[in-house]
Amino acid sequence: MRHLVWPYIFPVWYDSTSEGYSQISGMKRLIKAIEFNSNNQFEQRPNLAPRENYYDYAATYRLLLMMYKHCISDPAMEDFNEPHGDFFTQYLADLAPMANPIELLRQKKSLILYGVPGTGKTRTAMNLAGQLLRGNAPEQPAEDSVKVIQFHPGYSYANFIIGISPTVTNGQVTYETKAGILYDRAKIAQQKPNQDFVLIIDEINRANLPEVLGEVMYCLEYRGEQGMVSLPHIITFPAENDPFQAGHRFYIPENLYIIGTMNHVDRSISGFDMALRRRFAWFKLEPMTWLEQKLRDENPQFEESDLNDFLNRAVDLNNAIASGDAPDANQAEPRIPLNTDHQIGDSYFYAIKDIVTANNGQPRRILPQHRERLWLYFLQPLLEDYLGNDVHLYRDALKRLGESFSD
Repeated sequence: MRHLVWPYIFPVWYDSTSEGYSQISGMKRLIKAIEFNSNNQFEQRPNLAPRENYYDYAATYRLLLMMYKHCISDPAMEDFNEPHGDFFTQYLADLAPMANPIELLRQKKSLILYGVPGTGKTRTAMNLAGQLLRGNAPEQPAEDSVKVIQFHPGYSYANFIIGISPTVTNGQVTYETKAGILYDRAKIAQQKPNQDFVLIIDEINRANLPEVLGEVMYCLEYRGEQGMVSLPHIITFPAENDPFQAGHRFYIPENLYIIGTMNHVDRSISGFDMALRRRFAWFKLEPMTWLEQKLRDENPQFEESDLNDFLNRAVDLNNAIASGDAPDANQAEPRIPLNTDHQIGDSYFYAIKDIVTANNGQPRRILPQHRERLWLYFLQPLLEDYLGNDVHLYRDALKRLGESFSD
């Protein structure tokens, strides 16, 4: 194994990447977990199951695939590849789903999609729900299979689980205990055990999560009847077929999946303590993942050279933000206190499609004045918001970033 991997893994060890440590940790485990057999082929060592090291291998899959493709294309490796290629190809195929958040969702049943603003978290959540529900079936899932809600500071336990709600009848106000959204979705899922359901909670961290979830946080960790809790309120007029006995015996069924989306940049609305955090799997959506394809699919199309230049400038801008640098910055000037958490999401750059007007059926040109408008009215205000009260200290640095992107 080392003859295949070491020449290509060593350079990565000394590069500073955002996932560098986890990549190396996962690679070490992989190297320890497979060895040569008597036929000089790869095989998995006994008593070790690298596929179970889910989170390490999800992070290292892309690195493994890159190395493998490099190796099989190297003429010097031709004799070496032949006896080992089949096994290693299959091994990578087994690891491939781990790079996809759908596998995280299936495994943990509760998933958080997080990332900087504009990375398409809500759209990704909807796509994941469709992928989960369709499986290998071509037909569309049932209309009641997906429910989308959005949390906000006013969202409460009564809205989400169960609570007292006023009802007006003939001018008289009465108070009844009614089921919340999660209770209703769980009841539907329990009554249809052969069908999967998805609850998407957009902006999940904008509510006071410990207060909204209450004792149901226990149900997130232990699905089914093993996670049963008794709710503090009992539904006033329970349905005859209520599987949770009006709240006496509530749990979240195995076939109800929960996807939350959150912008993790604003730490003031994090909402996740450590106990709550471990109830979810976490998948980060990186910027600059779907922008190019969306812009190339635009009709009328953009001029090819202009589009390539625009995409390169967007990448350069995010790289400068991630490193806290500004082009040609004076060394005596303070570094911009920004990092990868402040990179700009695809949706902000995608606004260029509304700035550049149609060109009588001809490919649209992205000119400096278009990039300048995007910078002034979309990108710069976002960065200024990140810098907060200290923005006046970095006016010159922001100006240089804008000039580098626009000119």
